[in-house]
Amino acid sequence: MTKKLLMWDETLFRDPLVFEIDYVPEEFRFREEQISALSFQIQPALRGARPLNSLCRGPPGTGKTTSVKKLFEEIEETTNKIACVHVNCKIDNTRYAILAKVYKHLGGHQPQATGTSFKQVYDAACRRLQKDDKTLILCLDDANYLLYENEINNVLYPLLRVHEEYESVRVGVIVIFSDMDVDFSSIFESRVASVLRPTEVFFAPYSAAEVEEILRMRVAQGFYPGVVSEEMLQLVVDQTIRAGDLRVGIDLLKRAGLSAGMISAGHMRCPSGSISPPSSARSGMMRNLFLE
Repeated sequence: MTKKLLMWDETLFRDPLVFEIDYVPEEFRFREEQISALSFQIQPALRGARPLNSLCRGPPGTGKTTSVKKLFEEIEETTNKIACVHVNCKIDNTRYAILAKVYKHLGGHQPQATGTSFKQVYDAACRRLQKDDKTLILCLDDANYLLYENEINNVLYPLLRVHEEYESVRVGVIVIFSDMDVDFSSIFESRVASVLRPTEVFFAPYSAAEVEEILRMRVAQGFYPGVVSEEMLQLVVDQTIRAGDLRVGIDLLKRAGLSAGMISAGHMRCPSGSISPPSSARSGMMRNLFLE
């Protein structure tokens, strides 16, 4: 049984990567204003000056991470004088781990696993930026995970004052928060706030029409034609709007597609042994999954 399931290669998905949490769509809609604001903050770096700092705020699933990643893609296609580093602070939540990510991006490998201090990694990264004459744009995503034990100030202080030790090194930061209860006026120490001075970029929840269009585009990209009916799409849209998180709808589509494909594999075999469930049966199965 296990072997047959592993060898089953029929699928309802045209492109399953479309439904992955880290997927960055080629066409990214409804966040042009926010991307434009972030671009404005980074523009000085294109002219060799120090970029301005940004603070992205908004509920989960409102396009903050994807906006930054799209902007970083464009920067990397435009110039080799800006190093863009995205850090997921849920995973890398100490100043050493964050600088190790910067070091790896610049040098192509991790710092020595043992016996290397934060200062050594920091100095090595700064010397590399100095040598390559590059500006660093660092995105601290899910920065609420740095609030414990004041780690956010421990991370930002040496980066924002790097020019005091390395005159030609330029660093800009993009800080992303999804926790709407965070009081920004109290989390940054005065020594950090005086040099951070971020411009806030707000990401409001997507409207119902925007949610529907985004999910409709994902369905068209990710599934074969006829897999998801209009009725099913509206069910997913409704649940996504109630949750207030676009990732809920994308995950619903992925799970339902996988489950419907598995059910059709086990119970709807043609005499030849191939998998070819009628579209009406697939629709019924997926509809039940959405309603669970």
